[in-house]
Amino acid sequence: MASGGLESKACRTCAAAKRKCDKQVPACTRCQKRGVDCRYPASKPTSFVLCDDEEDAEDVVSSRPCQPPLSFSTPLPSAACSLDLQALQSGSRFDAFIPGLEFALPDLGLESLLNISQASAWFASMDTWEVRSPTPDQILPVNMIDLKAHTATIFGWFSQWLEEGNCPFIHSELYRSRFPKFLQEVYAILSSYIHRTPSNERIVFRIVEENALTLVREQSSIYQSSAQPLLDEKVHPSLDALEHLARVHALLIHQMIGLYDGDIRLRHVAEQHIPVLQSWMQQMLLYTQQTFFLGASLVVPSHMPEAVIGHALAGTLLPQNALWHTWILAESIRRTWIVASGLEAAYLTVKEGCIGTCRGGMMFTTRKGVWEAKSAAEWEKICSEVNVGLVQMADVSKIMARVPPDEVNDFAKTVIGITSGKESMRVWLASKQALEAP
Repeated sequence: MASGGLESKACRTCAAAKRKCDKQVPACTRCQKRGVDCRYPASKPTSFVLCDDEEDAEDVVSSRPCQPPLSFSTPLPSAACSLDLQALQSGSRFDAFIPGLEFALPDLGLESLLNISQASAWFASMDTWEVRSPTPDQILPVNMIDLKAHTATIFGWFSQWLEEGNCPFIHSELYRSRFPKFLQEVYAILSSYIHRTPSNERIVFRIVEENALTLVREQSSIYQSSAQPLLDEKVHPSLDALEHLARVHALLIHQMIGLYDGDIRLRHVAEQHIPVLQSWMQQMLLYTQQTFFLGASLVVPSHMPEAVIGHALAGTLLPQNALWHTWILAESIRRTWIVASGLEAAYLTVKEGCIGTCRGGMMFTTRKGVWEAKSAAEWEKICSEVNVGLVQMADVSKIMARVPPDEVNDFAKTVIGITSGKESMRVWLASKQALEAP
């Protein structure tokens, strides 16, 4: 018999799954049938839950206190972040990679922002930031023609960002509210480089060279002291998550120009900066792993006083977009890591004539439409209705066995082409055409 004091409140599991709860105690009928822990809220029920298996979801929610410190103290369990090979063999599509998600996302107030780390556990827990290198059997023979084609694709992505404000690894919302000054300068330099003419080419190259040197000197000096080398991995508090990513983007643009343009002076400078970019990428990853609410930095610097941050957030739409913004930054960081690591490996391969050392890949979202969503509501709807295909880069080629090409986004297709080879891509694309043929 239901308790009168709980008449108006469903248990947490039923509320999160949006299912009717008969409010029986000590456990409702639905929880008893599913064999999961039934918990009734003392006041307001938790809104953010990883679903498909409510028991796993409750474990995620309860693994962190309601008022956590601003860092991950222990890895959060996440059933949604590992490749399920048994499911892959069973013939399911994206469901072979992660379970589906059910969302119960009300309008967020500032008092709810601390729960974002719980809601984002499926894409931002510690284990989703694992950097995994390919195994020897996953490394394809070097094909210089294909390698150059792939680098040309990434060059095209930078041009797309310049012209459209977004590309497959820089989201359109990423720099909408904040655009760090040092990246603004590099953005202008990228424009002048792309639109250079034979008459002004030397001037543009000089600007590129001097800005690259200035960027590295100024951005590295905050880590440098008499007791610290330039490339120390220490995470400095004066940069937040967005600024760490912007710094990597800025130097990555310079590296793309310097390593692949062909100008000898620019190449010399860029080669010296390879370890710098590696260090900045590692610092970005370390900071990200220690940040419990990434989305806030898209609107306001997280190292500002708490009162200033609260005032800034209160005057924006961020509370309604909080989870979406957190995903945008996390996904952008991971995709940028993959692009930067790939460009470095490609250059060393071309230079040395053999497969260069790769810093490894990370998880990213492969389902078409998730990255392209124009609003938090659209993103939430997609995530609640379909599997987003959060997959490790090392496993992304397995998508070809289960998922049609028209369900996969452009970034994933490029990664599949690099990791699986041109011929495998041709067969995959041809299989879709054969299915559509009358």
